Amino acid sequence: MARRSGLSSRTFARRFRAATGYAPIDYVQTLRIEESKQLLETEKSPVDAIAFEVG
Repeated sequence: MARRSGLSSRTFARRFRAATGYAPIDYVQTLRIEESKQLLETEKSPVDAIAFEVG
């Protein structure tokens, strides 16, 4: 993400945290967890398949 933004990793992380309240990796992890919860509630897929799908 930092490379795509054209910022250094440190600057990107600092700005990302200021904007979202999360470190970039924590934000991605939160998104994965929320997506997993939604899929577990709505799909009949096995847990392993959902885990593979969300990363």
